[in-house]
Amino acid sequence: MNSYFLIKWLFWWRGHIDFHGIENLALAALILAPIRTQWLSSLRLALSIPIALLVLYYDTRLPPISRLIDGWGQMQGFTLTYLVELVGRLINVEMLSASLIITVAYMYISKWVRVTVLVCMGLIGSLFITSTDSPPTMTMPTSAQIRLTETNNTQGLNLDLDLELKQFYQNEQDRPSIEFIAPSDNSNAFDIIVLNICSLSWDDLDYAGLTNHPLLERFDILFNNFGSAASYSGPAAIRLLRANCGQTKHSALYEGALAQCYLFDSLQKIGFEKQWSLNHDGEYDDYKSLVEQHGQFDVNPLPLQDVPYEIESFDGTPIHKDLSVLNKWLSNRANGSSERVALFYNSITL
Repeated sequence: MNSYFLIKWLFWWRGHIDFHGIENLALAALILAPIRTQWLSSLRLALSIPIALLVLYYDTRLPPISRLIDGWGQMQGFTLTYLVELVGRLINVEMLSASLIITVAYMYISKWVRVTVLVCMGLIGSLFITSTDSPPTMTMPTSAQIRLTETNNTQGLNLDLDLELKQFYQNEQDRPSIEFIAPSDNSNAFDIIVLNICSLSWDDLDYAGLTNHPLLERFDILFNNFGSAASYSGPAAIRLLRANCGQTKHSALYEGALAQCYLFDSLQKIGFEKQWSLNHDGEYDDYKSLVEQHGQFDVNPLPLQDVPYEIESFDGTPIHKDLSVLNKWLSNRANGSSERVALFYNSITL
């Protein structure tokens, strides 16, 4: 027990986990409670191990277990190689080495010092420190602790933020939908291509120094001051495909929208043929069906059977080369009869 709490304090001290005092003290009480009956002692041991693991998980900043259960079906599609990579990202060799040193040191020191008493005193003392506070002995705060301190300092603003968010959604709901004007008959024909690149933001481009990339300089129209208000590919795509109207709550994304909100339906009404393509099979997280249902795409995406690929996704499916996919679309476009085309293209290469 002692090494368990000592190692957790080390991780907390270094800013890798939180430490919830009441839950950990309750765990210690369960372990230390005097029990003289053999079967009760065995039962306590059987219960203590999973409870200790649950408390440890609760102290980490990993997603709630409910999230893991909900996403279990998706994780089953991960390849073994990708799972090993994920585990490798969580392993900190330095902290594992320090944990080993603490365990060995405890085995020797416990022969002369009653470490349990010190650990219990520390657990009681932790009750006076919130789980997001930095331990008092830390002289050089880590970046993680700085973020935690900033979070703690902003907790008092939660109510104001909730009200502001509510007002934002109200303003967005009242926003009139955008209507497009059909090109005149004597205007030059042109196509519209919407590039939807998963996991790429303007902050990423700015950090990488690529905001002035030659490709971007060739764009006819470039929007660089906006946010999708989404944290994942599917919701981001839905918001983009309903760009004619204001933002909605996440839960409302899957409830349908007014006809005038759908971007590509609006373009189709003014003479653009609706097309879409992607550089993957779209099966993971049911992305393809999501775009078809919630983006109002009633046409099939560009077939990719003959398009080369060099890398695979985390579920082992091909990720086709963007240039090859777009070149195939361009070749088909040249042989097509539509005067104007609006293409939605999704890439997960990053």
